[in-house]
Amino acid sequence: MDSELTGTSELAPFAALEGRPFAARGSGRLTRRPYSAAPEAHSPSAYRKGAGGALWRHVDATHVIIASLLIALSIIGGFRVALLLSELAAHSSGVHALQGHNDFLAFYSGAHYVLAGRAGDIYSATALASYQLTLVPHSVGSAGYMPFLNPPFAAVMQSPLALMSEPVARLVWFAINALLALAIAFWITSSLPARQRALACVMIVGTFPFYQALVQGQWSVILLLGCLGALHFARRGSYIASGACLSVLWLKPQLALIVLPGLLIFRYRRIALGMAGAACLVALASLPVTGVQPYIDYVPFLLNVSLDHVNSAGALEPAVWRGDLSLTQGLNGLFVGLFSQSSSVVVNALTFLSVGATLLLFRRAALRTRPAFGHVTNEMMLVASVCLVLLIDPHLFAQDITLLFVVVPILTPHVKHPFAMVLGLCLLTDAPLIDQAVPLHLFTLALWCATAVICLAVVRERVHENNRAVSEEDRTREEGQRRQPLLEPATALPSAAR
Repeated sequence: MDSELTGTSELAPFAALEGRPFAARGSGRLTRRPYSAAPEAHSPSAYRKGAGGALWRHVDATHVIIASLLIALSIIGGFRVALLLSELAAHSSGVHALQGHNDFLAFYSGAHYVLAGRAGDIYSATALASYQLTLVPHSVGSAGYMPFLNPPFAAVMQSPLALMSEPVARLVWFAINALLALAIAFWITSSLPARQRALACVMIVGTFPFYQALVQGQWSVILLLGCLGALHFARRGSYIASGACLSVLWLKPQLALIVLPGLLIFRYRRIALGMAGAACLVALASLPVTGVQPYIDYVPFLLNVSLDHVNSAGALEPAVWRGDLSLTQGLNGLFVGLFSQSSSVVVNALTFLSVGATLLLFRRAALRTRPAFGHVTNEMMLVASVCLVLLIDPHLFAQDITLLFVVVPILTPHVKHPFAMVLGLCLLTDAPLIDQAVPLHLFTLALWCATAVICLAVVRERVHENNRAVSEEDRTREEGQRRQPLLEPATALPSAAR
C-alpha cells in the first residue's frame, strides 16, 4: 500500500482491538429437562442450575444491550416515519408551516432562477422572497424567506427539478435521496450477517439526521456518499479520485474549508489537489449557465453569513442569515444552549477557547500518529478527525450529522460487536432530537469526549513508548558497561606484576 495513508505506529491501548474477528454465533443446543413437580425445582436457584440457566448463560450483557437499542430505535424510528410521511403529504397538498421544514424552498427557488436565465438573483433576498410567496401564501423561516446558501453550481445541479411543480419536485428529490440513503446503509454494513445487516440499514435510515436530511431536502446524504467514496479510494491508494469524491463538501463550503487545510497540514497533497481541482472543474462547467457574476456575489454573501454566526445570527441586529444557533450541534451550539444567542461575546470566547484547546490536543496526538489507514491507531485518529470537523463546523445542523456514519467502515474491523456499535451510533445521532425541546447538546458532549479520549490515549501511549525506548537504551548501556571490565584485567596484569 502507498505510504501516504499508511500508518506505522504501534500503540498499546488499541492493540486489543486490532485484528479481532467478528463474534461468532453460539452453536450450543438447549436440552429439554424432565418437568419436576417438586416446589424446590422451580426456585430461582434451581432455574439458574437447570435448563433456564443454560438459556441465561447464552444471554449475556451484549445481547441485552442490543435488544434495548433495537427497542428504543424502533419506537423512535416508528414515530419519525409517521411524521415524515405526514409532512410529505402536507407539502404535496401545498401546506407549509411558518417554522417547519422549508429548506427545499431555497433549493427550488435557486433552480428556478437558473432555469429562467436569472442566476444572478439566487442570492437576492428580494427576488427569493417574492418568488417563494408564489409557492407558499405566507412568509417562511426566521428571515421571512429561505435564503440560498450553497454555491451557484449547486443550483445548476438541481435546475432540472424546476421543470416540475414544487410539490412534485420535492417528492422526486426525496425519492432520490431516500434510495441513496438505503444504498449507503447497505454499503457500510456489508460485513454484518444478513439479518443484522437488514436491521442496521433500517435503523440507520430511520435516525434523526437522515430524517432531517430527507424532509428538508438537504444535500447531506450526497455529502455522506462522497465522503465514503473518498475513504474507499484512499484505502486503495487512488488519492486523486479520493479528493474528487471529497469535492462534494464544496456544496457546503464551511466543511470544505475545514477539511482542505487539514489535508495540506498532514501532507495529503494529492487528495487536496483532487478536491480543489474537481471543484474548479465543476464551477467552470457551470459558467455557461450561470455566468461569472453569481460567483462574484457569492464570496461577500458567504462572508456575511459566516460573520452572522459569530454576531448572534440576527438576535441583536439585522443579519443576512438568521437562525436558531442553539439547534446547531457544533461547539458553538453547545455554548449558545448554555447561555443564549444574544450573549455573543461570551459564546464566541468560549467557542474559540474550546476549539483551540481541542485542536492543540489533536495536534499533539497527531505529531507521530497522523490520521491514516494501515494500523488501528492511525484509523482511530481518522475517527477523531471526523469528530473534530463536526465539532468545529459552525453551521452543523442535525441533517449534517449523517457525516458521522463515515466512521462505521473504519471502526467495524476493530470492534468485537459491530452490530452493537452501529446501533449505539444510531442512538447517539438521535440525541439532537432532545435539543428540539431542551438544548442539552448530549451529542456534542459525547462527540467532544470521544475526540479527547482518543487523542489522550494516543498521547499517553506515546509517552510510554518513549519511556520504553529510553529504558531499552539504558539497559543496552549497562550491558556494555558490564562487558567492559572483562577486558580491563588483561591490560592491568603487567602493572600488577610489577
